[in-house]
Amino acid sequence: MVSVGTIKVRCDACLEVIKGKYIHFSDGSIFCYECYQSLPKCRSCHKPIIGGENEAIDGLCVLCYRRAPKCDICGKAIIGSYTRFIDKSIACDDCMKKYQKCERCGKPVVRYTKVRGKILCKYCLKTTPRCAVCNNPIIGTYWHFGEEKVCDHCYRVYERCDMCGMPSQFLFTVYEKKICYACLEHARRCSACGLPIVGRYYSYKNQEGIFCEHCEHLAPHCDSCGCPVKEQYYELSDGRKICLACQKTAITTEEELQKVIALAQKGLKKLGIEITISINYRLISKKLLDRRIAQAGVAITAGKNLGLFQRKDDKVNIYIQSHLPIQMALGTVSHELAHVWQSENLINQNQPIHLREGFCEWVSYKVLKMHGYHGQADLILSREDLYGLGFQKYLGYEKKFGVKAVLDWAKVAK
Repeated sequence: MVSVGTIKVRCDACLEVIKGKYIHFSDGSIFCYECYQSLPKCRSCHKPIIGGENEAIDGLCVLCYRRAPKCDICGKAIIGSYTRFIDKSIACDDCMKKYQKCERCGKPVVRYTKVRGKILCKYCLKTTPRCAVCNNPIIGTYWHFGEEKVCDHCYRVYERCDMCGMPSQFLFTVYEKKICYACLEHARRCSACGLPIVGRYYSYKNQEGIFCEHCEHLAPHCDSCGCPVKEQYYELSDGRKICLACQKTAITTEEELQKVIALAQKGLKKLGIEITISINYRLISKKLLDRRIAQAGVAITAGKNLGLFQRKDDKVNIYIQSHLPIQMALGTVSHELAHVWQSENLINQNQPIHLREGFCEWVSYKVLKMHGYHGQADLILSREDLYGLGFQKYLGYEKKFGVKAVLDWAKVAK
């Protein structure tokens, strides 16, 4: 049996039974022709908006409005193309045309900050690397200085540190050189003036510390170690200037000299050098020593004269310059005692000067090493003058044949 009935279709807008034409959408909604014609349409799905203009949001139905992306500038729903930025925000095409844009990311901005006439959005103001000089956000070209960045403006406008090359608004002057605060804090300091060292510096063998170019060329130097001296130093009556470090162990009295002589004699004895002749020791000023050297007619062949050996018949004098630090005094006494040994043991008293002085330097070197003054001994090792030439001959001979053989050879070397 067949049953026949009638299906009534109602309009989703006016809820009336539809008589005639109607519009059916894919989501199942149905609108009569009259409602379809009279109601505003959603810009996205094109369905009539139930409730009319009052219910439309940005020209969209409620469902499409919820689904649509919103412009982060104007807040409106976006239909069609839009632009996404580095901070993940988006902007509609209308806002892209309407507002000024951030100089860095290109995002349209309503509220912004200007940095030297250039616009920055809030995000770029917060995240953009800052110039190490002016602390402003960097827009455009910048310069690398290690891990620091400097904007092009500061690079062109400000003077640069002579140490690191980085521009700075505040530079300190050190002997006509400009230095920034960071370099001022971390720079190595001159051991004489205490100021930061900018550029070249100098150091001395067997001496601690480094010295700036200014002090090296213009400051007074210690007569003992040769280093530039600080503002505090000892100035002797003979014109010598002695730094505080050298003065600490300076030999200034006959009693102190006797202790050094005892050390030297102990070292010579270990080498097998015996001196039985009586010796008169004198501690004298540099001026008096120079005068005695001139009177004796002893030519200055190398370096500085710190001591003098004189013998007339059985009378032997050794003069040592006063205020020498202990290591220099020990080396000098050992050297002059070696001359005493030569005066008693050399077969050829006209031995060439490089062999005569070279042997005395070898004795001085060995004694200094025995007593732990390796730095002073190394100064002898690095000599390249006549003294050094002769010393190297004896040192080489010792390595091949031993100490006793050196003493035997020293008597006949020519």
